[in-house]
Amino acid sequence: MSTWKGKALEYLPRLKQSILAGKDRQTLWREVEREFHSAVERDDAACAAGCLKYAAWTLHPTPQAKTVADASEAAARFLYEHADELHRWINRYDFMVAQKGLRFHLGDQKYSEFEARFLEKTARYPRGQKANKSLHSTRSVNKIRTSRQVFGVKSDTGGL
Repeated sequence: MSTWKGKALEYLPRLKQSILAGKDRQTLWREVEREFHSAVERDDAACAAGCLKYAAWTLHPTPQAKTVADASEAAARFLYEHADELHRWINRYDFMVAQKGLRFHLGDQKYSEFEARFLEKTARYPRGQKANKSLHSTRSVNKIRTSRQVFGVKSDTGGL
């Protein structure tokens, strides 16, 4: 079995018959797009995520990038079309898997805008807020104190 069919089966088990009967990647890609839209309509987040993860895989910069080139451009356009809602179905890791392929197909400027939009929606901290620096600083000070006690170092920093 070809790699592209194996990955499609992994991410899209509902499409097993179509995948196994598929003659080429373009036909499979059209089926993936149809399945994604159907999954969104029926509110099947797992299936929608599988479609997008398969799209990201086709863009991954490993040997399959050469063998899936005909589908990767369509995948890049597909991911870009759904940029504003992409965060609902894939995480930052899945997005970064596709990073080089997206940059190649979209161009640097368009990719940079796309990446910023996606990362903003998946930020660890709510918009407008910063990480709790005082908590981080307290942990750092406690680590310094502990290591000084363990190694018998006297503090000359006035309180640390």
